[in-house]
Formats: sequence, structure tokens, C-alpha cells
Amino acid sequence: MTEINIREIKGKEMALKSDLIRVRDDFYHVKSQTAKREYNVVRTDGVWCCTCPDHTFRHTCCKHIHAVEFSLKIKQEVRERNKVVISPINIESCLFCKSQNIKKYGLRHNKYGDI
Repeated sequence: MTEINIREIKGKEMALKSDLIRVRDDFYHVKSQTAKREYNVVRTDGVWCCTCPDHTFRHTCCKHIHAVEFSLKIKQEVRERNKVVISPINIESCLFCKSQNIKKYGLRHNKYGDI
């Protein structure tokens, strides 16, 4: 295996273990697998940067960046699968009998006022 594949595999493992904490949309704390450290993964100008030595000195996409990317892909897939579409209510027909002949009497009262 190449180093890139190893980084991707380790990043995927970290994402599945939930070893990362989302601070903002573009800022994550990722726990180290080897030591009791946390690295910051930040997106600036569309590029992910990490404070770990691997990314700092080699300027490669480290396992922490891969973990964040995999986590974002997983979240996107969950959003797409669980997408709920709420159809609008047709107020021109009766909810019970579907009749188009509706007569409205009075006002509806709630805590915000009359509707």
C-alpha cells in the first residue's frame, strides 16, 4: 500500500470512530490516534490545513484531513437519505371531503392575534 492509501484508511477509521469534534463548518478538533493530542483542521480558501507534523512538514493530505472529509461525506449522504419533503396544503379544497366550495366563517384566534 502506498502512504496515501494508508492515510485514507486511517482517516476513514477515525471518521467512523467519531474522533473529531466540529467547532464550526470550517474548523474541527481531531484527536490523535497515537498520543493524547488534538489537532486543528481548518479550511481556508477552500483548502483544508492541519496542525499535525505530517501536514506541516510534508504538505500532504494527512489522515486528520481525510477524517474530516469522510465525515462530511457521511453527513451529506445521511442528509440525502433522510430528506423529508413536506407537501403544501391546498387551502382551496376541504381537507375532509376535497370539495372546492368552501365558506369561511369568522376568525381564528391565537396568541399572536387574529388570522
